[in-house]
Amino acid sequence: RRKATAIAVLLFALKVSFFFGKMRFLLPVVLLVVCTFSTVHAQVSPDDLSALEDIYNSLGGPNWTNNTNWLQGDPCDNLWYGVQCSMPSYLVSYLFLHQNNLVGTIPPSINNLTRLVTLEVSNNSISGTMPELTNNITALNFYLSNNKLSGSLPSFIPSSIKSIDFSSNSFTGTIPDYSLNTFQVVDFSSNSLTGSIPSFFASSTFLVDLDLSNNQLSGSVPSFPLNGAESGYRLQVLDLSHNLLSGNLPVLKASKLYYLDLSSNKFYSIVLYMYSNLVALQHLDLSNNELDGFYMNFN
Repeated sequence: RRKATAIAVLLFALKVSFFFGKMRFLLPVVLLVVCTFSTVHAQVSPDDLSALEDIYNSLGGPNWTNNTNWLQGDPCDNLWYGVQCSMPSYLVSYLFLHQNNLVGTIPPSINNLTRLVTLEVSNNSISGTMPELTNNITALNFYLSNNKLSGSLPSFIPSSIKSIDFSSNSFTGTIPDYSLNTFQVVDFSSNSLTGSIPSFFASSTFLVDLDLSNNQLSGSVPSFPLNGAESGYRLQVLDLSHNLLSGNLPVLKASKLYYLDLSSNKFYSIVLYMYSNLVALQHLDLSNNELDGFYMNFN
């Protein structure tokens, strides 16, 4: 709108100058238009800018491996390192700060990045607890693996998030009820999570990759899929190794499953188990359990 106004002013000035035949009328107007054009471009929203500044200050920005252009001008126009914006809305959509010496805690204002698609801050030294997330976030991908995060997993994860990686941190406690989420990829491996495996994982028709390995999860494992309805079930990777799981091996009717690792648990005596429906299976590891005899029938 401001751009259109500036053009209209310039056209009017040209008409006036032509009528009077004197260019001196045009010069000040041209200067006005030039100044107007220098300020008409959009800028990142105040909420996005504030959130980025908080991230920089909370995570040791001055000592980052690469902090090119941070806190200088507009994040979108001035190409702050790791920041990508959606155009023409000038909203932050991607934040890539993988292995960039981030040290400190994640500020709650991360929720202000309402159009964030991907957050990639893996392989850093981010510590403390995760701030509570809100539905303000519409992100699809959250990658925070190989950090020093501790405490409980967030009690709420926005339903927009499809891929989440909290692996190789120090999270404790049980896995919250994320039954309303439609995760496709979940990696909570290499933490200190306890309790049982929530049944919502086994009933999700969206889940493709589930890795809960290297925790302290216990109890039996639900059938995959839980409701017995294989139609539309997309699970391809299931890694529950290196936990304290016990009981019979889980019933698996996931025809797309190609990677299955249940090793280093406490699964015991199996008389007859038929996994013949796992037609896509390429990797199977049942080692280091307490099985005293079992029969696997593969077609």
